This record gives sequence, structure tokens and C-alpha cells, in this order.
Amino acid sequence: MTTQEQLKIYAAYLPYKVAFSDLTCDMPNKLILDTENFSGVLEDATHLNTIRLHLYDLSYLTKEIEHEGRKFIPMHVLKNGGTDLNEYRFLEWKGYSAIDNEQHETCYCPKTMSFYQFYMGDSRMCTDQYNKFQLLLSWHFNVFNLPAGDFIDKATFKNRKQ
Repeated sequence: MTTQEQLKIYAAYLPYKVAFSDLTCDMPNKLILDTENFSGVLEDATHLNTIRLHLYDLSYLTKEIEHEGRKFIPMHVLKNGGTDLNEYRFLEWKGYSAIDNEQHETCYCPKTMSFYQFYMGDSRMCTDQYNKFQLLLSWHFNVFNLPAGDFIDKATFKNRKQ
């Protein structure tokens, strides 16, 4: 990944105060990425390779996460209409999904970075894609599919620190 690509990805998380670690430090650390320390990164682009954002892997879309003291399952919040959810799953050809009691299925496809609605064999793109994507960024999800070595799994780091 080029420096310019990294900067674009990191910049997307700036409004959401994502945590990061600097691998040059001896002890595991947790700093907050904001415009102040991001400008330091811009001045020393070689430093960019030592930064790892703390992000949730996309598999956590269907699992309980904690964000700003609130615990919830992201796909429950992101679903498009329907009644109470009764199933969460991952399907290779659909992505991460939530299914309600009326068989409405809302899916997030990592390959297309889009949300889809399925009902009785019919498929369509969900409305409000932009806001759904902004929620994923605000909850610190790895929406850009960074390889495992290029980010720190937020759930794993939290467990390791306790």
C-alpha cells in the first residue's frame, strides 16, 4: 500500500477518534488519532509504517461490541426495517447479515462495500448507504479491508490489556 493510500484511509477515521498504537514504543500503547497527532505523521511519512489503528474486524458486525460505553450488535442497528432479529450469519456470497422474523435480510458485502436488502428472493441496495458507512467508521470497523498485520484487532487488544 502506498503512503498516499494509507493517508486516505487514516484520514477517514479522523472525525471518529480511533485509537492507534505506535510499534516503535516498547510497551503496548493506545493513543487517539486526531488532527493534532495526524499532522505529525504527515511531517514524517516514514513513521506511518509504525502506526496500527485499533479496528474491529468485519466479523464483529454480527457480534456484540462496545463503543463509547454502549454494548450492541452492529447489524442490529444497521438493518433496513423489519421486526426483531432472530439470526446473524456470514455467507461467502452475501457477506455479513441480519435476518428478522419476517425473513427480511440486511447484508453488508465487504467486496462491494455496500449494504443490500433481501426479501423473498428479491435483492436491492439498501437506502442511506453513506450514513451506514459512516456508522461503520465511527464504530471503528476495518471497512477498508486492511490486512491483519496492518491493524490491531480492537477486541483482541482490549482482552490482552485486562
